[in-house]
Amino acid sequence: MSIAKNNFDSIIVGGGIIGLFTAWELAKAGQSVCIVDRGEMGQEASWAAGGILSPLRAWNYPAAVNALALWSQARYQSICEELRETSGIDPQWLKSGMLILDCPEVEQVSEWSEQNKVTLEWLDTESLGQRFPRISMPNDQLGSACWMPDVAQVRNPRLIKALVATLKQMGVKLCSNTEVQALIINHAKVEGVRTSSGDIRGSNTVIAAGAWSKKLIPGEGRFNSLRPVKGQMLLYPACDHGINSIVMQGDRYLVPRADGRVVVGSTVEEAGFDKSTDTATGKALQAFAGLLVPALQGLEPERHWAGLRPATQDEIPVIGPHPELPGCFINAGHYRCGIVTAPISARLLCDRILGRKSLPVDIPAVA
Repeated sequence: MSIAKNNFDSIIVGGGIIGLFTAWELAKAGQSVCIVDRGEMGQEASWAAGGILSPLRAWNYPAAVNALALWSQARYQSICEELRETSGIDPQWLKSGMLILDCPEVEQVSEWSEQNKVTLEWLDTESLGQRFPRISMPNDQLGSACWMPDVAQVRNPRLIKALVATLKQMGVKLCSNTEVQALIINHAKVEGVRTSSGDIRGSNTVIAAGAWSKKLIPGEGRFNSLRPVKGQMLLYPACDHGINSIVMQGDRYLVPRADGRVVVGSTVEEAGFDKSTDTATGKALQAFAGLLVPALQGLEPERHWAGLRPATQDEIPVIGPHPELPGCFINAGHYRCGIVTAPISARLLCDRILGRKSLPVDIPAVA
C-alpha cells in the first residue's frame, strides 16, 4: 500500500496487542503514530491466544511478570469499557474465575497469594464436586485444587478489533500487509524504517513485532534470546457444557466464552517459525477436553490453529530503549502473558519515550 504521509512522531513495527496498546498510549499523549505490520493487524499470537488475564500458575513466574500482570488486571475492565464506548465493539471482559485442578505446591502458592493480595481458595475432592459438578477428573489424578475467583478473561479477537477501530478514530496510520525490511540508521541513530511500500520516517521507532522482533534489532542485549514458541489450540462450538470458569490442569486449559463456545489450549512447542497444526496434537487436546468435561466428548471442534509466542530466556519481556541506538525502542518477548501485560507494557514504554515519570514497576534493563 502507498503511504501518503511518511513522517511521524513514532513508528511501531508490529500490529499485535503490544503494538496496538503502545500506539493507543502514544496517540492519547498527542503523538502522530504509524503502525506497520507485515500482515493484518493483530492476526498472529494476539489473535491465537486464549485471552486469560492472568499468568498461568503465576507463582512460577518471575516477580517482574507478576508485577506487570497485577497492574493490568486491576485496570482491564475499565480499559475494555472505554474501548467499547469509543469503538462500539465489546471486548467481552468477563470475571469467570480460574480453577487449577492440580496444585500440590500449597505452601508456595499460599505465600504468593498473601504477598500479592490475591484471593485464593483450596478445594478438596468433595467440595470440588459440589462446586463444579460438570467437571470430571479421576481421583488418582487430583492434587490440591486451587480456585481463584477474581481471574478474568477477554475475547482477544474482539479486543484487537476494538483497538484497531479506536486507533483509526484517533488518526493513527495503520499500514497492514507492509513488510519492514530494515531500520533506517543515520549517524548511529534510528530515523525510521525501510518497508516494502517505501521509507517511513519517525523520531521514535518501536519494535513490537512479537516472535519476529529479533530479526529487526541489531546489537547486543536481552532481546538476543527472543524466539518463537508454538502453541496449538482448539475451539468447540457452543453447547451445554456446564462450565463457566477457566479450568486448568497441567499446562492445558479450557476457557468458556460468553456465547457458549470453549477454547482449549495449549501446547508448548519449540518448532521455530512453523505455525502448522497436526492431527495428533488436535486429538490430544480433544482427549484432554473430554476428560475434564464429559459434555465435550464426541463433539467436533470447529477450529484448530497455532500461534507463535515471543519468548525470552528469562521469560521477562524486553521493554525499553535500545542500549546502543537512540531513537529505537523495544516492546517484545511477552511469551504466554502478552494479553494480560499489554496495557502496562505500553504504559512503561511510552513513559520512556515521552520522558514521563515512570510507574513503580521494576523490570530488567533491555541490555
